[in-house]
Amino acid sequence: MAAVLFNTWITDTGLNALWFLTYGPVISLIFTIILSGGIAHAVNLIDGLNGLAMGVTMLIAGGLGGLAYSVGDTTILTLCGVVLASVVGLFVFNFPIGKIFLGDAGAYSMGHLLTWIGILLLSRNPQIAPFSVMLMFFWPVMDMLFAIARRPIRGRSVSQPDRLHFHQLVMRAIELVVLGQKNKTLANPLATLVVLPMAALPVIAAQFVYETDRMSVYAFLAFMALFILTFLVGIYCARRYAKVGKPRSLHQ
Repeated sequence: MAAVLFNTWITDTGLNALWFLTYGPVISLIFTIILSGGIAHAVNLIDGLNGLAMGVTMLIAGGLGGLAYSVGDTTILTLCGVVLASVVGLFVFNFPIGKIFLGDAGAYSMGHLLTWIGILLLSRNPQIAPFSVMLMFFWPVMDMLFAIARRPIRGRSVSQPDRLHFHQLVMRAIELVVLGQKNKTLANPLATLVVLPMAALPVIAAQFVYETDRMSVYAFLAFMALFILTFLVGIYCARRYAKVGKPRSLHQ
């Protein structure tokens, strides 16, 4: 409906491998539906900590607004400002103590809305590299793609949930290593404070590479490698911790 309403869909990704998108609006429309639906789902998957999904959507809105400002698109900039202000109004009730939550409806709606702001930004400003917009959505998209790849490797169905999302590992590490089992409530917002700066890095990087397709793709691949490496190191450290046990405190 959004594609038809705006008469807009994705025809260029900055990757030669996706050349088939130029073969007609039907193929481009199908690709656009899959992409926008996938990103909306990805935003819902990271809604597992107080303030995380809202924090990431605020980063995305701010990042898209930054690109819009760079190319002088005041309409998109205004839209991003409205979305950012709306989420801030909820964030203060969601972080650090979760009194209001996005829920599935809120997470999907925010993901869908921000995705289409990004698509419209590209459509109105072809000088922007498509992968610089994808950098905005890097954290939820990478978390989802890694879950899709991880679950079959572990012998699970792709649709079967697990507790190995990046933010869940961070919270668990804080519980075990820093706070102890008795402080699970505090570990939740602390994990958000750890993850949000990581999620902000691709958004910041996009502000510097948005004019070049190649640099945008390289930046995305670099952050992908860093995400996977950090995840695997975290798993390795968790296994070593489980074998050795909790280290003795300084006073002991």
